[in-house]
Amino acid sequence: MTASLGILAVSAWWAGRFPGWLQGWDNLVGYLGGLLVGVAVAGTVTSHRVARVLLTLLLGFLGAILSRSGPGILAVGYALTVPLWWAYRAWILFRAVPTADRAAATMIGRRI
Repeated sequence: MTASLGILAVSAWWAGRFPGWLQGWDNLVGYLGGLLVGVAVAGTVTSHRVARVLLTLLLGFLGAILSRSGPGILAVGYALTVPLWWAYRAWILFRAVPTADRAAATMIGRRI
């Protein structure tokens, strides 16, 4: 949700389609969109609170800077982050030993 809002904001800034009453805020909307994409990437990459805060600061400012080049690089960056998250989750599931095998191994005397 955060990444979608961020990319939408950067796209709106990039296209330059703002109503007349919002014309002074267009650059701020672009920067905030990049910041939102950075927050979304930090939230996707880690679940540890301290690391999430540090990555939010780093990636948020990086996203705000990169938002000046348009929405493409931010969208591709987030599109690459999501498969990495899925691969990490799949690796955790692959490494997990089922509980029945663990119980059988402890009855035999082996350590897993």
